[in-house]
Amino acid sequence: MYFDTHLHLDYEPFFRELPTVVERMKAAGISGAVNAAINVDSSKKALSIHKKYPFVLPAAGLHPLYLKGREPLAELSALLRAGGFRAVGETGLDFWNGRENEELQRECFHFQVLLAKELRLPLLLHIRKGFYETLSVMREAGYRGPAVYHNFTGSLDMAKKALDANLYLSIGATVTYPRKENLRRVVKFIPADRLLVETDAPDLPPWSKKGELHDPADLPETVRALAEALGVSGEELAETTSSNARRLFLGEE
Repeated sequence: MYFDTHLHLDYEPFFRELPTVVERMKAAGISGAVNAAINVDSSKKALSIHKKYPFVLPAAGLHPLYLKGREPLAELSALLRAGGFRAVGETGLDFWNGRENEELQRECFHFQVLLAKELRLPLLLHIRKGFYETLSVMREAGYRGPAVYHNFTGSLDMAKKALDANLYLSIGATVTYPRKENLRRVVKFIPADRLLVETDAPDLPPWSKKGELHDPADLPETVRALAEALGVSGEELAETTSSNARRLFLGEE
């Protein structure tokens, strides 16, 4: 059975077709998932999805690319304190297109790190061109994890530093792309108990569906490609990553 640690069922067209989407997920063998949020409304939707489909765990957070100000922080705090969520995120730092709103990103991320620390929840980290700054903010907040590095595609040095910071590394469909040989080399150095898998659906589809909508039921394709890179069976990797996710988000041993 598979566990998708990062997807967005609150996005359209998934949200209006949830019964069908969930049916496809279950048919593909997906027994667990985490719905990452991008803003307060998205966080509320994640919780509503969980109430209908308990195997889809809810996260609440403010995505760095969708920040419009500091006003949502208080509402996010109240929402998380009310309970029911299994993670804080998707949050982090994204300087891919520049640093015009760096101060706002840092402030909102720091706030969410402190919330995760207080509520003892894992973080779902969105990191682009801000890896070392992300670790710095977490250190400043005294947050020692655990956290998930969503869609990890970094270098071996980044993997080592992430592991030292008590991060899990979640691998997405990028591993299926022919030109991502470096990623397929780096994943071999990730300890089995710190490895996770994800779709990020509807974004980042596997190579076979490049340019198309990424369906959550496509997760087995990513697992097969990652398993091949690691030299293990797809079944073994599915079991390992599912066990890791259940330990992290549900406290199962």
